[in-house]
Formats: sequence, structure tokens, C-alpha cells
Amino acid sequence: MVRALADYFYDYEAFHGVRSRRSGNNIYIELLLEFNGDKKFSDVQDVINRIKNTLEREILRSSVTIIPCTGKFGLI
Repeated sequence: MVRALADYFYDYEAFHGVRSRRSGNNIYIELLLEFNGDKKFSDVQDVINRIKNTLEREILRSSVTIIPCTGKFGLI
């Protein structure tokens, strides 16, 4: 997961945390990422989709949710 986040290092501003849980054979991952406030939402959504797809391919049976936020837990 760290490698995937590093690959997209220049596409987000800050990493504010990760939460994960397992249910049966499935893994649920939530990432809290901060994005540049000047970016259009469509650009942010494109980055979110690319990161999500990369992580779900690398981590078998995972479901990744990326939550854009402005601070430690200040959700947008």
C-alpha cells in the first residue's frame, strides 16, 4: 500500500490516516487524503479512482474507500 501511495505522491497534499478492518475474507480500507483546494473536483475524483483501482488490484479481496479531508479528521 505504501508503494501505491508513493506512486501518487504528487497527486495529493497530505496523508491523514488509514483505517482497516477484516470481515471474513474481505479487507476494508479507508484512506484519509488531503488534496489541493484549488483542484477541480473532477480532477480529485480521477486521482481517487486511480489510487483505489491500484490498491484493489494489489490487495486481494479489498474494498478501498478514499475520503478527501482538509485536516486530521476535517472531512470535506
